[in-house]
Amino acid sequence: MPLKYLPVNFRCHFEKSVKQETYLPFVLRSVLGYQLRKMCCIAKQNQCCSCMFRHQCVYCVFFETIIDKDNTVLPGRDTVSHPFAFTRINSDTDDNFCVSRFDVTLTLFGNAVSYLPYIYAALVRAGESGLFSCRISFHIDSVAVGNENILLNESQIRTDISPFVFDENADRNIPNKVRIKLISPLRTQVNGKYIKDMSAIDLLNAIYRRYKTMMTLYGENYHNEEKSPHWDVSFDQTDFHWRNYSRYSARQKQAMKLCGLVGTCRITGNITHDIMTLLEFGKIANIGKNTNFGFGMMEYKESE
Repeated sequence: MPLKYLPVNFRCHFEKSVKQETYLPFVLRSVLGYQLRKMCCIAKQNQCCSCMFRHQCVYCVFFETIIDKDNTVLPGRDTVSHPFAFTRINSDTDDNFCVSRFDVTLTLFGNAVSYLPYIYAALVRAGESGLFSCRISFHIDSVAVGNENILLNESQIRTDISPFVFDENADRNIPNKVRIKLISPLRTQVNGKYIKDMSAIDLLNAIYRRYKTMMTLYGENYHNEEKSPHWDVSFDQTDFHWRNYSRYSARQKQAMKLCGLVGTCRITGNITHDIMTLLEFGKIANIGKNTNFGFGMMEYKESE
């Protein structure tokens, strides 16, 4: 039951050092959506939900992700998780919170892999328009998949790149303990409320929900079982703290707070193949809510 995915790293530099006014993926997501819509929308008088092109429009696929309510994947739902996530971000930031260079990895899932040229073109246009309130332009120096630069020139990238495949049945080493790092805020709910105090089971449930959703939507022949898994694990070490971000929503015309847990933990107990599969998936696709805003980035390593 494989899932195709393509992590694409864009290495960029600003025309001049610029004050980083907010979390960089917030801004990149906004300009990417704006440029995709400007490039691709051919029925501007329509609402996306009623547009006859909604299943073919690249903007709609990425940022509206509309499905028919009578679908067999998620019956009754008409909008679903987007087929992309910002899965890594690094920037050269000085003591005054000014940034001159940044690397961002955008991971595409399922059939969205084939839309990479649109993503590149939209980011080129975003770079020309500039970021933040002062609109400082940026230039894309390289576009890489793995260790391979696929940027041929300023107007062309390679399109013959084969995606990676995540296979839930792949062999995995089963350690006694696993150390996990939450790189960007994890937003997850228990009983309808976002939590600040998280258990190992809460963490695995957050990964499992994301895993089940993405595999159902974008995997091949994945069977969505309703039965909830049972895990016999716990934390023996934790170092979490709460991180707050604020972003302005152009759609809702107001500032919004996005908060979550960052830090490290160590899981011990009956660590199984299924748990290691979930952790590997989380490293690839992010976990929890707002993954397309760059939230839920995580990594793990075996721990003695």
